[in-house]
Amino acid sequence: MQVSRQDFPDHTVLAIEGPILIGESARKFYDLMNQILDTGVSCILFDFRGVDYIDSTGLGELVGFLERLRGTSARLALVQPRDRVLKLLQVTGLDRVFPIFDSVAAARAHLGLSGET
Repeated sequence: MQVSRQDFPDHTVLAIEGPILIGESARKFYDLMNQILDTGVSCILFDFRGVDYIDSTGLGELVGFLERLRGTSARLALVQPRDRVLKLLQVTGLDRVFPIFDSVAAARAHLGLSGET
């Protein structure tokens, strides 16, 4: 799993490439999310276009991250998950838990984010 990060004044975009699986990639995902929480970012957009697979451990990390945000003003959204990942989110009911958008621009518009550096 590889991640590129873009920080904006009112949000962070994480573009994730590759599978999120038990083991190293799930650990890297967990560590990354903790780093982001420590910075106090107000909104995180997970660009999932490059995620070709996520297992139950990866889903668990994502849900755990959402739980840690509860009670704060921080928000998160998923952007453009591939069909396979989207179907998994739908089967597990997580598509009703996470806001899912077709593009980063659509997420920014809906959430009122600037997109400017």
